[in-house]
Amino acid sequence: MSKNNYYDDVKVIKKPLKKRLKHFLNFLCIASVFAGVIAVSFYLSDALVVGNLTNALVYGDTKVVRNAHSVYAVILGEYDSMNEAETVAMGSSIQGASGYVWQGEKYYVIGSIYFALSDAEAVIKNLEGSNYSLDIMTIEFDKININFGDLENKEVGDIEASLDFIDELSQTIYNQSISYDKGESNNFAISSEISSLRGQAKIHISNLQKLQKDKFIDEIQNSMILIDELLDEAILKTIENSTTNYSLKNTLARLVRIKYDLYNNLK
Repeated sequence: MSKNNYYDDVKVIKKPLKKRLKHFLNFLCIASVFAGVIAVSFYLSDALVVGNLTNALVYGDTKVVRNAHSVYAVILGEYDSMNEAETVAMGSSIQGASGYVWQGEKYYVIGSIYFALSDAEAVIKNLEGSNYSLDIMTIEFDKININFGDLENKEVGDIEASLDFIDELSQTIYNQSISYDKGESNNFAISSEISSLRGQAKIHISNLQKLQKDKFIDEIQNSMILIDELLDEAILKTIENSTTNYSLKNTLARLVRIKYDLYNNLK
């Protein structure tokens, strides 16, 4: 005999599985919508403070953020005086090195710069037995987090675009140098591409000049002006084609220095 006791006035009703599953899914949907509303409300609150909701949705908020990152320089020794370093740099440039002297606690002669540590390590290995004191110097870029609350969101977008251009330019010059070393590109193609990049730099300078005066904006604009001059010099040297190999590495090293100083000034 069953141990379950049933009474006439009590009924046990079990909901079908599909119906229970449907209720559970409805609950999840409502919870997701609720969480989304909270997230959007925080975002829109910032936009409403700025006073331009449409711009916020299109261009984002008024913060400029750049995460910390590094590049790697193969150095041909470190020296106590600029004259000693420049002598070594001049000799190394004849062999295709950048010939650039990086000034820090000491003077470091840069052979070339790489975006991956493994690439720099491979170069060190290939140059074992050379007359230089080889080492790898890590060039660190600290995180940037600036709120341009007094600007419109589109104007902040112009600032972001300028910083993006600087990052992408470094990679482009690096790729050109590798391509030229491998014989995959000639000096005329590279010169033409650099000329196009210089045109883009001028557009960024023009956009920055339209913004209201600000110490951070001034730093970025001044860096862009230095980059414009650097690209103009690179165009002429690659057209001549007497030192294209050296010139591209030198341009990259100087570009990284401009960016390094800029990031330090934006902290």
